[in-house]
Amino acid sequence: MLTFSIGGVSLGLDASHVQEVIPSVRLVTPPEIPPLVRGFVTFHGGLIPVIRLEKLLDGGAEPSSPAMKLSDRIIIARLGGTQVAWLAGAQMEPLSYRTRDVAELPEDHVLNNCAFGVLQHTPPVILLEPDKLLLASEIRRLAELRQRAASRMAMLEMETA
Repeated sequence: MLTFSIGGVSLGLDASHVQEVIPSVRLVTPPEIPPLVRGFVTFHGGLIPVIRLEKLLDGGAEPSSPAMKLSDRIIIARLGGTQVAWLAGAQMEPLSYRTRDVAELPEDHVLNNCAFGVLQHTPPVILLEPDKLLLASEIRRLAELRQRAASRMAMLEMETA
């Protein structure tokens, strides 16, 4: 799994869902972007939405969403059949674990039902459930936003050519 930190919480995601980790880059931010989306990153000729994972994990409340720092990393992953990315701190590492080492999450700590267990490390690592991070409606909306952003970028390129 890949472990990373968001908002001081250590999280883990099965490495089979991680496509790439890239340095912090300037994001494409079209107008009328919803609060869940930070912007889009250009990756291998396509646009990938950079979501505010911290908003998904706390049920959509309004946590502080810090500005990007040069030391941050962008994790590009495949979740629910779609490519998405999110911002994470620079401290991340691969971590091997055994299934028997995964403990159940306490009832009061479910991360909006997007996690399935915790590894008792220091600090504890909360294991994310990739297929539960995005709802089907969120996946559809991200696809629409990606298409609108791509169309807008194409129009801007034609105007400057």
